[in-house]
Amino acid sequence: MAASTVLRSSDLFAAITAHQDGLTEAMADVQMLADAVHLTLPSIGRLRHLVNVPAAIAALPYLQRYPDPTTKLSAHALFVSPTVADPALALHLSIVQGHMAIVRQWLRHDATLVTSATLELAAASSQGAILRLLFARYPELATPKMMDLVAMAGDLALLRWLHEAGAICTTAAMDGAAMNGHLDVVVFLHETRAEGCTVAAVTAAAANGHADIVRYLFNHRTERVDAWLYYDAPHSDHKTHRVEGTTYLEAIDLIMTTTTTLHENVLLTSIERLGLPALQHIYASGYQRITPQCLEVALLRQDHSMLSFALHALFEAHASGIGEWQPPDEDENAVENNLRFGFPTRWRDYAFLDTAAFCGNLAAIQLLHASRLRGATERAMANAACNGHLEALQWLHAHRQDGCSADAMALAAARGHSDVVYWLLNVYQLPLTNAVLASAAANGNLPLVQYLLSWLPGASDDVGDATVLQLRVPSQDRFKLNMAEYFDGRPTDWAVRRGHLQVLQCLVAYGCVVSPVAINDAVQHGHLDVMVYLHGVFDQRCSTFDALSKAVCHHSISVLTHALLHHTIWAATDDVDERALDVHILCVYVARRGDVAILDLVAKTFALDCLRDLPRRVQERMLVRAAAHGHLEMLQYLVETHGFAWTSAVESAARNDGRKRVLRYLATLGPAVPSAYALGDVALAREIFDRSRRRVMVDGHPRVQPM
Repeated sequence: MAASTVLRSSDLFAAITAHQDGLTEAMADVQMLADAVHLTLPSIGRLRHLVNVPAAIAALPYLQRYPDPTTKLSAHALFVSPTVADPALALHLSIVQGHMAIVRQWLRHDATLVTSATLELAAASSQGAILRLLFARYPELATPKMMDLVAMAGDLALLRWLHEAGAICTTAAMDGAAMNGHLDVVVFLHETRAEGCTVAAVTAAAANGHADIVRYLFNHRTERVDAWLYYDAPHSDHKTHRVEGTTYLEAIDLIMTTTTTLHENVLLTSIERLGLPALQHIYASGYQRITPQCLEVALLRQDHSMLSFALHALFEAHASGIGEWQPPDEDENAVENNLRFGFPTRWRDYAFLDTAAFCGNLAAIQLLHASRLRGATERAMANAACNGHLEALQWLHAHRQDGCSADAMALAAARGHSDVVYWLLNVYQLPLTNAVLASAAANGNLPLVQYLLSWLPGASDDVGDATVLQLRVPSQDRFKLNMAEYFDGRPTDWAVRRGHLQVLQCLVAYGCVVSPVAINDAVQHGHLDVMVYLHGVFDQRCSTFDALSKAVCHHSISVLTHALLHHTIWAATDDVDERALDVHILCVYVARRGDVAILDLVAKTFALDCLRDLPRRVQERMLVRAAAHGHLEMLQYLVETHGFAWTSAVESAARNDGRKRVLRYLATLGPAVPSAYALGDVALAREIFDRSRRRVMVDGHPRVQPM
């Protein structure tokens, strides 16, 4: 009776179930969070990232130092594997949350989860108490990188404790502490340890505005600053606590008193960061003259005071007479050497008024005009039109005679600036081109399309395929190109591609030509209403593998139903092998997507009586893709309904991507069969090869190789 009472105890039941799989309730909660996190699938040339990071964890101060912590977190942030699902992820999540009690539970549960990376994470995330625990239990796992990260994070007390415990570090410790503004750590490392630092220490301190550290290093060490303020950041994959620097100009002053002369590009960076105070200080100190780059920075910052100061200084030094003027250029060698750093250096290569017009800064336009500084082209009006700055356009038309480039109206139409288009047509009388109509159609601006058609004498048949045209426009970041685009070619192509049915109908009613294969664009972009219209009015059917494959990958079942059952003909190729490969690729794509209904639809459309008849290599790749994406329903369907046999590659795909439900399912099946692929075959591991079309010579003729 007593035993029966004990066995019926709700408390005992709760205690037992809380420790199922060896995990306490608290550990199981963390493990559930970890199981929701996945690595992006491998792709050549792209780093894998962690996705689906819980919002509460992504919001931690440590992870907020990384870009997009919820949707695209670097695996380095949590010190886990960037190639496979890491079993230590749950432990590492507990560490960054600072849950000491749960960390202790993980250590009791499975000590093999602890690696050197675990200690390094505790160091980088400033979890000092947890690091002390880990270091005390696993001193053999301590690395120099661990102590470097403690120094970089600025935890002097912990650093001192590690020093006394016999831990070692590298020059990256002082370099990182200097970079992140931790003067007390720099002093401790210099006075107490012998590793020293590299030129990166003083250079990084100066680049990040830590003048006190620059001064200390100049006074106590012999390393000198790099004239470009270029340095290799220590342990750059990881982001630790840092102090925001505020003494950039003081650091510059300290450097300029030494034998090192900072490159003018460095000074320009300070001006970009700090604006007018930096320009005034650098100019007054004689470190740098007013350059065209300085003027461009003032315009892009839309800093009227800074622009006024620069123009006044230039006017006093160089202006003469009553006409336009321009400062003299430097020698050509200096110009060529500096082009790769973003801005050219010659005055004649700049059109400052064009930049001001792009920003729509009428005050700057007027100031430049009044200064008589040479630097305006026909692109000024186009730049203003591009961003919809009608007031700037009107002022330029009234006060300047620089002209207007032919693409101005198309740029405005591409961005929906109808008022600018109306003004350019009616007031400026810029000729109407096909690109304007195509751009308006791409933008989906039906009233503008109707208005433009009223200006045309009739539809033209002499129009090519849809084309994107790009041109360079001013950029806030001088190290990055900023491109503006507009559109040309058949306006109907753009209406189809962008899914603007009413615009398409309007153009057709006017007599504009429709491409005989326009429906392929509608299919691949998922525009169901446009597909139905093109099929009903022009009897068009999807005829390309590329369009259908993109629809399978990205669009809804309704789009695919119409594309596959009603609007598809397979006239793209008469090659039986080529067509078979097309169908095999589609099947693999559907397995990646995980939609059983779509797979049935593909099988029905292409008369696949039984998926079991697909080649073994195709079957295995479908299973691998379903497992890698965690599509358990698809996997069960392929195995149980169609008899696909699983291989070790399927299990590896699930394990590498942390698909635990898939792994549990595979464990219920019989033994794996041998793989149809050679060991290490990259085609099975990388999705980019799913649409590969390799050809071999057979009897002197090229034949497509089966998947």
